[in-house]
Amino acid sequence: VAIPGGCRKPDPEGAAEITAADPDPVRGDTLVVGYQADVDGFNPVTQISNLGSQVVDFMFPLLVMPTFDCKCVYHGHLAESWSWSDDGLTLTLNLKKDVRWTDGEAVDAHDVAFTLDLVADPQVGASAIAYMENLREEDPVEVVDDHTLTIHYARRYDPDTMLTHVGTLGIVPEHVLAGVPRDALRSAEFSTKPVSSGSFTLQRWDRGHEVALERNEASAMVPPP
Repeated sequence: VAIPGGCRKPDPEGAAEITAADPDPVRGDTLVVGYQADVDGFNPVTQISNLGSQVVDFMFPLLVMPTFDCKCVYHGHLAESWSWSDDGLTLTLNLKKDVRWTDGEAVDAHDVAFTLDLVADPQVGASAIAYMENLREEDPVEVVDDHTLTIHYARRYDPDTMLTHVGTLGIVPEHVLAGVPRDALRSAEFSTKPVSSGSFTLQRWDRGHEVALERNEASAMVPPP
């Protein structure tokens, strides 16, 4: 899709016919978007640029997917359902069971717990580390089973914000990154050759020129709006 800028003189033969867009989405074809910057890698945990964050959202699962239409509405992404304890300090998430990484391994609750632990580690230097300060200090994340986990908060604040702080982080694979030193995560090979599970995968990256994603036909994830 190309969107030219600028103005032109009216067509002397009359305006070109304008047709309404097809209301039904069509799968396939190619979308080209121009930016004045490049991404800084494809690890959602260490991502710091706004553009990079937009790109990795297509490549990695989030627990929930927010949409905005006068108010924020949350839809399940990796999480198929979630609930709060009566005191509003414990969030329980039930994960989808049909999600896999591009190397064939299953995406599970251990990956979520691992991701949150990475974000909370100062050695990693994650931009979202401040969100983790709202979780309780001891055992903030508990894996109940492969598809269920609980997240414990130290204090209660706006529930939507509490969910956003943990629910919109891109989840990464523990089996790939567990052996990488925390302080070397940003420069690890994963940042340029990621194992992902989102609706799109990295096809190529020509630094400073082009990032090309291709549809991940095996993914159970819905692309972001």
